[in-house]
Amino acid sequence: MRINPNFFYIFIFATSFDFSQKTSHEIGILTGKASLQTDYGIRGDILSETANNSTSFTIAHYMQFSNNDNWNSRRSILDHIVIKSEINFLNSTDLKHHVNFAENNNNNKQEGENKALSAKEILSKMSGNISMVNFGVQLEYYLKDITRFFNQRNSSKLNPFVNLGVNYSLYSNSVNSALGDWHTNIHFLPEKYRKEGSIKEGSGGAFAFNTGVGTRYKLSRKIDLVAQFKWEIYASDAIDGLQADVIENKSNETLTSLQFGMIYHLNFNKNI
Repeated sequence: MRINPNFFYIFIFATSFDFSQKTSHEIGILTGKASLQTDYGIRGDILSETANNSTSFTIAHYMQFSNNDNWNSRRSILDHIVIKSEINFLNSTDLKHHVNFAENNNNNKQEGENKALSAKEILSKMSGNISMVNFGVQLEYYLKDITRFFNQRNSSKLNPFVNLGVNYSLYSNSVNSALGDWHTNIHFLPEKYRKEGSIKEGSGGAFAFNTGVGTRYKLSRKIDLVAQFKWEIYASDAIDGLQADVIENKSNETLTSLQFGMIYHLNFNKNI
């Protein structure tokens, strides 16, 4: 059954609706590096896992439920939870097959117009591009009471957290070769990508699940600094456009990111 992504957008923006007077709101901006683990390269190879990276940029809204009428009232788990909705932009401009494998007999020459080139050489000339916009919602659980942290009633300026969430990603991909236009000469691609259906360029959407850890640092009453590490797994193997029916192209795409940013409290007229 195909899920209409419009329902997901409604759910995200619903989390930002102020249905209670006992909520606090914040806005945050984060940026950092993201590394895509795709079918480019070899899964598990450190160079393949880390070299295909790009810059990520996030705009986030935070909402927290708390008893603002009396900060010294009975505490609950809600005093440790923040709902975060975000829009994240990512552009990976240089996806490559970062591999270093031994070439066998006859330098692993391929047949066809590129018979003078080895399989490794043709693979090394192949590259890709992925642009993504992610709409997500997450639950962040803070180790320390977030209301007391807001009002600087804790002696420590640090407040670590863990998060768990889901997002919907809109993506656009392309596949290229430095040897020439593979659309007019399929032999510019490695043999495993020459079969019909092995390359699927274009746009699409996919759900993803994510988890991560991070911490806030209380800079002032209205401003926090934040650092977070996040890991995502997509419910799709088509994001990179590589769909060859081989064992190394069976894993869904994943993403790891490390971001730093600033969070600003929006509750001007009341104590949070």
